[in-house]
Order: sequence, then C-alpha cells, then structure tokens
Amino acid sequence: PERTAKHKAASLRYKQTKGRSDILEKIVADREQKASIKVRVLLPTEAAYLAGLIDSDGGIYATMKKDKRNGSECASSSIYVTNTRFEMVSWVKDKTGVGSIYTNSNLNESHFGSRPMHRWDLGSRSALYVGRQVLPYLVVKIKQMELFIELAELKLRSTKGSFALCRDRQ
Repeated sequence: PERTAKHKAASLRYKQTKGRSDILEKIVADREQKASIKVRVLLPTEAAYLAGLIDSDGGIYATMKKDKRNGSECASSSIYVTNTRFEMVSWVKDKTGVGSIYTNSNLNESHFGSRPMHRWDLGSRSALYVGRQVLPYLVVKIKQMELFIELAELKLRSTKGSFALCRDRQ
C-alpha cells in the first residue's frame, strides 16, 4: 500500500510537469501569434502560490452581460483575488503582468476593525493564459477553472480572436 501511494504521487507530479510544459508551449505560441499579450510566464512556485490564493481568497466567474450599444448578450468571464493587504494583490499583478486592482474603501462602521478590501481582477484573453498556468496547482476550484478555460477557448474560436461570445437580441 505504501509503495502504491508513492507511485501515485510520482505519477501525479509527472503529469503536472508534463502538462505544464504543454501549457508553456501554448502560451509561447500564442504570444508569437499575437504580440500584444502581456501575461508573464510564471515560475512553478509562483503559479502554485497564485493557485492557492485563487482557491482561498479568489474566484472564477462567468456571466452573460447585456451590451448597451446593440442590446445583445455577451459572455463575460474573470479571475479575481481579494485581500485586505494591498501588497498581496499587488504581488499578483506584478507577477502576472496583467490585471487591474480595485479598492473598496466603503467601510462598515458597525464592524469594528474593518479594513479596505483590495481586488485584483483579470478578464479577457489574459485570464485564459493565467488560468492555464495555475490549473495544475488548484485544489478546490479545479472544475471551475476547467470550465472557465473551456469557455474562454470557445470565445476565441467562435469570434476569430476578438474574444467575445454574443447572442443577438430577439
């Protein structure tokens, strides 16, 4: 039984390493195709740390939003990390090279000691590339990230790279 557990752990590490090189190759190929992508290739330790932040203090979401210009509905998706420490979300933006930081300083006076909440938010094509890098290290939100990546890739394929998936108003 002990040998089986060690074998499974070694096999999992091999799969993660193998998958990681495929991910990095895909990012490099995508960068060559579209030079405007600014996502940095994360070190394995950075990708694992970011995955931990997403699992604990972050999230992955997708929704349909109404386009104000023409009334059609478009898929919108994002990855985010929230924290009361600005240094934390600033580290994420620095390491990935992309995203925006928002601060919610609307403090609830009824909560003693409440502090401003900072949020690193990443949408569009960049989120796809960051998502691919952290996927092998996620523990809790693996399924959500897989669906997120699937949606993002569908958006790219369906619109010839404009990264919008819309449904006309009826």
